[in-house]
Amino acid sequence: MFSFPTIKIKQKTLINGGEISIVPYRVNLITGKNGVGKSLLLTQLHTSGAYTTVLISQSNDEMINSLTPLENISLTIENKKNLDVIKSLLNHFNMAYLLDANVKKLSGGEKRILSLIRGLLSDAPLILIDEPTNDLDFNKVDLLLDLLEQFCQTKTFMIVTHDDRLHKLAVNHYHIENQQLLKVKEHTSHDEMFSFSNEVQHAPNQISKLFSINLLTPLLLMTTSIFILFMMQDAKETYVDKIAPISYHQVDLFSPFTIFQDNITGALPLSIFELIKDDAIPSYRDIRAYVETFSSRAFTFTLEIEESDDYIIYPIEYFKIGERAKFYPLEIYITDILNQESGSVFIDTSKIFTGIWDDIMEDMLIYQLDQQLYLEASNMLYERYHEVLDPLKLTYAVLILNEDIDFWDFLQSDQIVQLSEGHYFIRSNETIQLINQAIVFDANTAMRNYSLFLGVFVLIVNTIYSFLYVQVHKKRISVLQHYGFSHGEIINAVKQKFNFKWMPLTFTLIVILTNIFAILNDEIASYIVSYLPAVLVSLAILISHYLNKRIIGYQVKYLGRWHTR
Repeated sequence: MFSFPTIKIKQKTLINGGEISIVPYRVNLITGKNGVGKSLLLTQLHTSGAYTTVLISQSNDEMINSLTPLENISLTIENKKNLDVIKSLLNHFNMAYLLDANVKKLSGGEKRILSLIRGLLSDAPLILIDEPTNDLDFNKVDLLLDLLEQFCQTKTFMIVTHDDRLHKLAVNHYHIENQQLLKVKEHTSHDEMFSFSNEVQHAPNQISKLFSINLLTPLLLMTTSIFILFMMQDAKETYVDKIAPISYHQVDLFSPFTIFQDNITGALPLSIFELIKDDAIPSYRDIRAYVETFSSRAFTFTLEIEESDDYIIYPIEYFKIGERAKFYPLEIYITDILNQESGSVFIDTSKIFTGIWDDIMEDMLIYQLDQQLYLEASNMLYERYHEVLDPLKLTYAVLILNEDIDFWDFLQSDQIVQLSEGHYFIRSNETIQLINQAIVFDANTAMRNYSLFLGVFVLIVNTIYSFLYVQVHKKRISVLQHYGFSHGEIINAVKQKFNFKWMPLTFTLIVILTNIFAILNDEIASYIVSYLPAVLVSLAILISHYLNKRIIGYQVKYLGRWHTR
C-alpha cells in the first residue's frame, strides 16, 4: 500500500488524506464529479517518480501528425517486431484500415483507440487512463472492455471514468466527494501488493525523429560566416586602398581656391595639430568635419612663403584677380624652355616631388623635370605676368624640406603659424599617415560595432529560437512524458536535432580557417581588423550554445512537471 499525499491547487485542499491500494493485474477505478481532482490524481501518480507509468489523457491530443499510425503506436517499442500484435489489436476493433490512414484526418474515437493500444504495448506495468470511453460508440466500448480484461493478465490499470460500464471490471473502486477519498469497493484478498519497477529504458533514436531538425542555427552560422568574410574583405579594401605616400620630405601648400584642390588627397588645414590631443588618433569623421569647417571660412589668395635654407619652393599655380586667370610655371617650362606645344608632352616630376598631373595621353613625349630649368620657368612667368596693379598671387606651392628638418617642427614654425591664419591647406606624408591611421581606426571601430551587433543578434535569435523550439514541440514532449519517457531521454533526443555537438566546433573551425586565409593573403594590420568580428561572433555563438542547452534542458524538465525518476 502507499499513502496518497494531500493535493493542493491554489492553496485549496481538494482531497484530505486517504489511502489507495493498487491491486496488481486488475482494473482500479476512480470516480467523482467534474473538477474534484480525478485527473489531477492520475497526474500526481504519473509525475511522482515512484512508478514507471503510461498516462493516457482524455484530451485526444496524444497523436503526433508527422508520424504514421503505426509509428504512433510503436513509439514506446524499441523495435517493430510486434507488428502482428498491433494488427491483431486493430482487427479486434475492426480498425485495421488505420494503418494506412492520415493521422490528421482521424476522428476522436480513432485517436483514442490508437493511444490505448500504444499504452497497452508499452513496457510500463502501470497504465493510467483518463476517461477511456470518451468519443467511443457502443460497440467500441464493448471491444475496449474486452481488451482491458485480456490485458489485466500483464498490466495494472488505474482508470478515471464517469462510465458505469467499467465498474464490472474494477476490483478496487474509489470515489472522490466533498474533498474526501471514499472506498466504494476494495479488493479483500491477501494477495501481495504490486511492486513497481523503474528499470524500463527507451531507445533515444526511437523518439529523435519526433523533433524537427534545427535549421536556424546552421543558417545563422552560414550567414554570419559569409558576413564575416565580407567584413574582412571590406577591412582589407579599406586598408589596402589607403592614400599613397608622396615624395620624401615633400610638403604641399595651397589655397582652397586652387583648381587642383579636388585632386589633392591627404591634405589637411594648416592647423592640424589642433586635431591631435594627447597623441590620440582622431576619427576620420572628425577629420572630415574639421576640413569642412575650414573650407567654408574666408581665405586669402596669396601664399606668402619666404625663401629659406630649410626648404626649396616650387611654385605650381598663380592667380590674377583682375583677369580672373590662372598661370602655371609648367606651361612656360614646356613652351619657352622645351619649345614644345602645351598638352603635347608629359613632364615626369617624380624624382623631385609627387606631381598633380597624372593624365598621360597616347603619343605624348615624356620629359624628366629639370629642377633648375623649372625654377627658371617660374621666374620667367613671374616677370612676364606680374603687375603692380594686378599682381600674381601664389595659390599652390610644393616645398621640399631639407633632410634634417622635422615636419612637425616646421608646421609649428612662426611663418607657418602665421600662414595658417589664411586658412590654407597642407599635404605631406605626415598628414597622409594621420588620415590613413584614422581610416584604419574607423575600420576597426566599424568592424567592432558590426560584429557586436551581429553577435548580439545571433545570441538573441538563437536563444529565442531554443525557447520556441521546445514550445513548438510541447505536445510531443507531453506525449512522450505520458508514455514513460524520462526528461533525460527527451533532452538527449532534442540534442541530436539541435546540433549541440558539431555546431560550435564547425563555427570555430570556420573562424580559424578564415583568419589563416587573412594572415596568408593580407598585411598584419588588415588581419587584425578582420579578426575581431570573427572572435566576437564566435564568442556569441558559444554563449548562445551554452544558453540553448540550459534553456532546452530547463523547459523539457519542467514543462511536464517532472520529478526525479
